[in-house]
Amino acid sequence: MSGPLIMPTTAGSPGRFATSHRQRELSAWTRDNFTYHVSTDLQKVVHGVGNQQWHGHTIAAWQLAQTSPHTLRAYTRTMTDFCSWLDARNMDLLNVTRPLLGGYRHSLAGAPATVAAKLAALSSFYRYALSADLALANPVELVKWPKVDADHSNTAGLTRDQAKALLAPAQADGC
Repeated sequence: MSGPLIMPTTAGSPGRFATSHRQRELSAWTRDNFTYHVSTDLQKVVHGVGNQQWHGHTIAAWQLAQTSPHTLRAYTRTMTDFCSWLDARNMDLLNVTRPLLGGYRHSLAGAPATVAAKLAALSSFYRYALSADLALANPVELVKWPKVDADHSNTAGLTRDQAKALLAPAQADGC
């Protein structure tokens, strides 16, 4: 949970705070939603439910936006793992900060492409949450992503000679 956004100004007397429209808007949003987040976290603890159950409708709506069954399967697996990771730390899915997400990113094991795919899934979720006014920012945007060489793959494939040998019988039959 975070408190109201307060930005000190360089002008004016000490104790005065910046009051730009955007800062007032963010501060009001945080203040108005602070009670919601406290009560949400408290209800989750009292009812003993995890993020997947508590935010199930939001997650389901995001999943409906996925058009590929393969993407849906991979994103669902990533979201399940991430929710479990958050539950172990008593953190709420919609209150994730960039530093917290950075910690999750460093806990991920696997090839750079695997880590990048998991971050892409979470970024997709938080973009959805932003569009539905459920989050103020996408915490994944500022996390350092692993470098992935788009021209390299560890997937084994056929060599040119192997492909020719495979196609030769079909070509001999006139196909």
